[in-house]
Amino acid sequence: RQLLRRGMAPSAILAAAAGDASASVPAAWSAATVRASLAFVHGTPAELAVAPTVVTLAQGALTTMTLRRSASTAVALFLGGGLSLGTIWAQGGPQQPPGAAPRPPAAVKKAEPAELSFDDGKAVGRRSIAGGGHAVKFEAPTDTSSLLRVKIHGARYGTPRPPREDFVVFVCDDQFRRIEEFPFRYEKFERGDPRWVTLELKPGRVPRTFYVGVDFDPTQTKGVYLSHDAKGSGHSVVGLPGEPPQPFDKGDWMIRAVVKPAE
Repeated sequence: RQLLRRGMAPSAILAAAAGDASASVPAAWSAATVRASLAFVHGTPAELAVAPTVVTLAQGALTTMTLRRSASTAVALFLGGGLSLGTIWAQGGPQQPPGAAPRPPAAVKKAEPAELSFDDGKAVGRRSIAGGGHAVKFEAPTDTSSLLRVKIHGARYGTPRPPREDFVVFVCDDQFRRIEEFPFRYEKFERGDPRWVTLELKPGRVPRTFYVGVDFDPTQTKGVYLSHDAKGSGHSVVGLPGEPPQPFDKGDWMIRAVVKPAE
C-alpha cells in the first residue's frame, strides 16, 4: 500500500514481484498469487474467493512484516536507551535537571580526639608529693596537635570543705620547660574514694613530645592523692617545670591527655 500511495502502478509492483518469484515458483502459482495480491490490495471479493490460500499467505506476510518492524523498533529503542544510560554513567552519574539546586559537597570526615595514656586503669597506690609535681610524657599522633582536656585519677584529703585555692595543670616540652599552665579549684576533687576527674582546657598546640603534669602544692591539711598503677612504663616523672624531672618507678601516674589533630 505504501508503494501505491507513492504513485507506483500496481501492475509494475506485481510484475516485479512475479519476476523475482518466477525463478523458484511455478508459473501457475505466480499468476494466482499476482491476481490474489491485486484483489487483496483493491479489496475485490471475487479474486479473494478464487485464491483463499494466497490471500492467507499475503496476510501472513504482512503480519510478519509488521512484527519485524515492531521488533526492529524495540531493538532501536533498547539500544538507544542503553547508549543514553551509558553516556550518563560515563559522565559521572545521573545529571541534575536544569535549574535544580546544586548538590551539597560530600562531608569531609573530621579527625576524632584521641585519649593518650600509659596506665592500665587499675589503681594500686596513691601519693602526694610535697614540693614537687606528678607528670607523664606523651607522644602526640601528629606534629600539629591540640590538647583539649586532661583526666586525673585521685581524691582530695584534708578538711571536709575544700580550700579556696587553686592547683595547677602544666604543659611542658620534651625538655620539661613550661609551655602553658591552667589553674583549677580544689573543689574539682572530692574526699573519699579516688575517681577520674576531667579538666577541660583552652585548646592549645603541643609539640610532638610533651609532658602533662599537675602541681597540688600539698601540705598536711590539704592536697590530692594521685593514683598510680602497678607497673611503670618509663613515662612517669616527679618534678616541677624548669627542674630536671626524676623518674617515678613505682608505676604510671594515672594522668591522661586528650588531643586532636589541629585543623
